[in-house]
Amino acid sequence: MNLKSTLFLLLMLCVTGLSAQVTTSGMSGIVKDASGASMIGASVILTHVPSGTVYGTVTLDNGRYSLVNLRVGGPYSLEVSSVGSETYKSGGIYLTLGDVLVNNIVLQESATVLNELVITDNRNALINGDRTGAATNIDRKMMERLPSISRSITDFTRVTP
Repeated sequence: MNLKSTLFLLLMLCVTGLSAQVTTSGMSGIVKDASGASMIGASVILTHVPSGTVYGTVTLDNGRYSLVNLRVGGPYSLEVSSVGSETYKSGGIYLTLGDVLVNNIVLQESATVLNELVITDNRNALINGDRTGAATNIDRKMMERLPSISRSITDFTRVTP
């Protein structure tokens, strides 16, 4: 064998070894509502049941979601939710090595009646009417501990807002 064919063979063995290092899986899909429109900002949560590991994402403006670098195997449970829609739940999902599972989801519309919300506040509990701005109180002991070279009042005023 000459030098060129030896180098070519060595290079091919290195490239083949580099491409065989996939150890994870993935899941992707599209979330739509009952009318077929894309659901923007829907929450997608995938849980690996045996370990309790939780993977999450939100859908993009076209309704697509993608979860990568997932643990191979399963079972997984999937939960997809969005405001104004019923929560979609699915279980018994198994992922295979180096494969991306495509799981498209349709969320059904949900009508929810909200009660009124009353906000009350006690203004005097938070704001003192005697104060007009920022203040810093310092005593003799704190003044002695202040890092300073000359122990002058200008050193103190530099650290006071």
